Amino acid sequence: MGAGYNKLIGINKAYTDTEFETKINTAKVSAVKGKTFTDIDARFESIEQTLAINALDKGFTINESSNNYTAFADLIAEVNGEYIDLYFSKGAYRIQNDITIPSNFRLHFAKGAKLKRTNGAIITLNCEIEAGLYKIFDDDNGTGSFSGNINVDKIFVQWFGAKGDEITDNTIPIQKSVNLASNKGCKKVYFVNGIYAIYSSITCMHGITIEGEYNAYSSKGIPSPNTKDLKGTVIKDMSTDVSTPLLQVGDGITFVQGFAIKN
Repeated sequence: MGAGYNKLIGINKAYTDTEFETKINTAKVSAVKGKTFTDIDARFESIEQTLAINALDKGFTINESSNNYTAFADLIAEVNGEYIDLYFSKGAYRIQNDITIPSNFRLHFAKGAKLKRTNGAIITLNCEIEAGLYKIFDDDNGTGSFSGNINVDKIFVQWFGAKGDEITDNTIPIQKSVNLASNKGCKKVYFVNGIYAIYSSITCMHGITIEGEYNAYSSKGIPSPNTKDLKGTVIKDMSTDVSTPLLQVGDGITFVQGFAIKN
């Protein structure tokens, strides 16, 4: 393989080639009882094909004026369907052209690392995502989108910049999270504890689950209307338009659970 590759055993643990071979051989010897080497070789084949790559080692840049489309497209072609863990260190990785990240990719984002979509690009995420509760998707709020059949258990609104601080306007980050969940991949949009202010309505599409963390003062997540200081996940309606609902539900069913609503 080219420069910038390390092979993996397990998840989030990178090894050199020598360490990898030692681990493989040790595992084969310890696992041989009652099994054939053919079985053991097959067991480790998928592990041996998983690659760990730092994006900066493969031509990606964090220069705000650069376009990382070519580096991404070249890497997709180079790995040719092999499973890959691609690590993004802190910085904004700008992409100006439409691109599809295939299902053999798993993207890891350090805190402060983000894909920055500009120039109306559509970034289709058919891959896995590993990230904490911080912003990893950024754009110019113009045309285009982050879309695709994202392979995660839940989409955190923090990935689009939402903050449960009772002040930040979270309308756009929440709507973008919902839009991503409207595809055929993950259907769950998740809010951790916090008070999320929104200033206009959110439109929810078919079959999405909007899930928060239950209110600490209530049973089964249903808060008392007299509770003054709500805890858990709270949506705070900051809109002055009383004619428009806080959540507009599209066709099909949208499940909302674990929330308190605060005017």
